[in-house]
Amino acid sequence: MTNSVMESTAQTAVASRQRFTLVEVIGRGGMGEVWKAWDGELEMEVALKSLRPTVARDPNVLARFRREARIARRIKHVNVAQMYDLVELDGVRYLSMEFVEGKTLKEIVAAKRSVPVHVALGFMRQICSGVQAAHDAEVIHRDLKPHNIMVTRRHGRICVLDFGIAREVGSDDLTEVGVILGSPQYLSYEQLCGREATPLSDIYQLGILLYELVTGISPFRAPGVSASTLRAMREVPPDPRQHEPRLPTFLADAIVRCLSKYPEDRFASASALWAHLDGHRVELEAEAPIVETLDVDSASLTLGGAPTALVAVASEQERKLVADRLTRLGCVVTEHADGQRAVEAAWGARFSLVVLSAGLPTVDGLTACQILRRSPLASTVPIVVVLDPAEGRDAFAREAGASSIIHAPVNVHALAKTVREILAG
Repeated sequence: MTNSVMESTAQTAVASRQRFTLVEVIGRGGMGEVWKAWDGELEMEVALKSLRPTVARDPNVLARFRREARIARRIKHVNVAQMYDLVELDGVRYLSMEFVEGKTLKEIVAAKRSVPVHVALGFMRQICSGVQAAHDAEVIHRDLKPHNIMVTRRHGRICVLDFGIAREVGSDDLTEVGVILGSPQYLSYEQLCGREATPLSDIYQLGILLYELVTGISPFRAPGVSASTLRAMREVPPDPRQHEPRLPTFLADAIVRCLSKYPEDRFASASALWAHLDGHRVELEAEAPIVETLDVDSASLTLGGAPTALVAVASEQERKLVADRLTRLGCVVTEHADGQRAVEAAWGARFSLVVLSAGLPTVDGLTACQILRRSPLASTVPIVVVLDPAEGRDAFAREAGASSIIHAPVNVHALAKTVREILAG
């Protein structure tokens, strides 16, 4: 190694060490550890996923690690954990990604055994939305399982994690022939057979995930990995109603269809799966709300539907820009061009966040912010205020109760970062 390369490597390590402060280990796996850390450059908490030095010496593993950073950054959706950077710290390689605080679906199922159908449907709405966003970016996850799905504590946002073995549609796989990556209990039939994974392989895994949510067990449960794998390869999955007789027919049929050993018989996409589930929800005898508060290991989680956003921006062009970006991120958006109507909407429904701008007719956005802060229903809702920087009203907006300030003209990347930070809790 030349002196210039050695100096460059040393400088990178020093810069990384200065940038990140490791706080605590929040997870461990076969590839390494996951740390909660403070990113001094981004000025936010992040998760750092390490790669063990012994594993990093394998060129194929290191190539997959680099690819995870590259392809996952293409997915811009609130139901997919955002990837930031690939860094090296004290000789250890890390993936820097969005820190998501909450409970995994595995923890929830372990604590509850199974979840009510309407809660499972609320989960699936967001999971399907995130997986579809990945597929639209031509990324296959290949390891969807309850361990890799996080639910945030406050907003009940689903976050799909761990694209460590993801691959691009149509790309050359870096895995050796005959080597199976992923958790055997959750792999699709074709993956277990050593064949190439496709987006339909993720649909199979969504079927296993849904099966476990509503029954509390995996469809091919058996003592030992080998026995479980053989069951998945040789047997037709048992009808989930054998474990939960009260499951509605449309849900049981959807699970069985996802778990077909013939990919062409499954739902054509994650969005098609959700369209089927959502279209039949009315068949529930006593349809419960899709949002519910659930206590898991002394932690209260708000579970259910997608994050909701109220957007009231004076400029129609900017209002549409903000609404479009939030929709792309996975939020359900309500728009208003009038401050009074925005206040009334926030009084009548619980939103995950509110975006207001100054200059709204009837009630100014900053006045609306003050009114909402005095409202019992909206007092704790995060409020993003859009301001013209030339007016110098940032301090007043803070006093009015703004959680965050974005300057006009709105930068969609800054908006996305702000929204993610709000929904991370």
